Amino acid sequence: MKDIFAVEQKTVIVDGYNFPIEPRDVNVKLSIGFVDFSGVFGDAETGHSAYWVVKLCQRRHAWGPFYLSELEDLYRKAGHTDFRFHNLVDATDKLDSHMIRGWLVHAGNGQYYVTDSFVKKCLEASPAPPRKWR
Repeated sequence: MKDIFAVEQKTVIVDGYNFPIEPRDVNVKLSIGFVDFSGVFGDAETGHSAYWVVKLCQRRHAWGPFYLSELEDLYRKAGHTDFRFHNLVDATDKLDSHMIRGWLVHAGNGQYYVTDSFVKKCLEASPAPPRKWR
C-alpha cells in the first residue's frame, strides 16, 4: 500500500496591494521583542526570516513584490547583518510553477513574491488585535 499525503497548493501573490489579508493584520509587536514564527516554518532561523519579511511588508503596506536589498536595508537598520531567507525560498520555484515548494518565490527580475500560504501561516500564528473603526 502506498502512502498518500496532501500537498498544500500555494499561490503567488502577484499584486500585493489587493490581497484580502493586509500586512497589518499580522502582529509582529510582542513584549518579548519579536514574534516567534519558528513553530510555523519549522525552525528558528526560518521563523526569524519570516518575521523580517512581514515587517518589510508592513512598512510597504503590501505583500510584495520586494527586492532583497530592501529587506537587507531594514535588517541592517535594526543592527543586524547578513540576512538569509533560510527555508522560506526554494531555488527551484518559478513564478509560473504549478507546484510552489517555498513560502516565497524569487523571480527572474530579482524580486521576491510572497505566497498566500505564507501570509495565512503568519496570520494564524500571530493575528493582530482587531482594528477599531472610526
